Amino acid sequence: MLQYDLHTHSTFSDGLYTPDRLVAEAKRAGLLFIGLTDHDTLDGYFEFTSACEKYDIPCIFGIEISTRFREINLHILGYRINTQGPELTKILTKQKKERIERVKKIIIQLKQVGLKITESDILKCVKNKNTSIGKPHIAQAVINNKLNVALLKEKFGADAHYPTPWFIENFLDREGQPGYARKEKIDALEAIQAITQSGGVAILAHPQKDVSEKTLYRIISPLIKSGLRGVEVYNKFTTKDDLFKYNRLTKRHNLIETFGSDFHGFNGAKLGDIKYITNNEAARNIQRLLSA
Repeated sequence: MLQYDLHTHSTFSDGLYTPDRLVAEAKRAGLLFIGLTDHDTLDGYFEFTSACEKYDIPCIFGIEISTRFREINLHILGYRINTQGPELTKILTKQKKERIERVKKIIIQLKQVGLKITESDILKCVKNKNTSIGKPHIAQAVINNKLNVALLKEKFGADAHYPTPWFIENFLDREGQPGYARKEKIDALEAIQAITQSGGVAILAHPQKDVSEKTLYRIISPLIKSGLRGVEVYNKFTTKDDLFKYNRLTKRHNLIETFGSDFHGFNGAKLGDIKYITNNEAARNIQRLLSA
């Protein structure tokens, strides 16, 4: 297990733990450095940084913004940002409205297949009033109703042991599924520029998950021109075959290589569960990120 983790989530988006609990778990796991990167929100900043001081763990605060570029879904991480930056605040306000509209669409679609769910049910699953509502909250609201669970088992063959992950994977994740609703996302170049204008460092998150190698090589130049400074090379999607390709890409463009487990706290996930990078390499990459 790596003793450093730059990519985690809390209850301010779709994570299981509050920022305080997250940092406490990091301390218990022996982490030496942690970053918080909740989806489309900066609201966890004070609780997270206070917890890091409380548990004496060096940290970096960030964000993960859901974006689209040329019809390709990309996730952009922003580190060392000014949380009051007007450019970033503007696009996050827009994202929050889009999330709310998507939830309304999903509710209508889920009712059409016989599930019982309301906006109030979802809000009960949100632990912070400023939380970015996401698929885990919707899934939990569905599963909390015993009538829904019975219907899912009988009609759709739901996994009784992991009903919430099963529901997300089979109902919400992909086009054509009963509860899938496309979210209008921020343009990736706009997000990168907003992070940069807010004094931050923009990093492309887990490209292995989102794009093919060929596509990444095709789109990387305009992303860099807009201010992209690095790529999350090391994550749970990384394979040995990926390393040479992505190491070559980052060296060619002088990009920072970052790493992260994308920890949410569910299904036995572990902080620092990142392959193919040593603690010494991770520490050097953090120094480069901090000095960028």
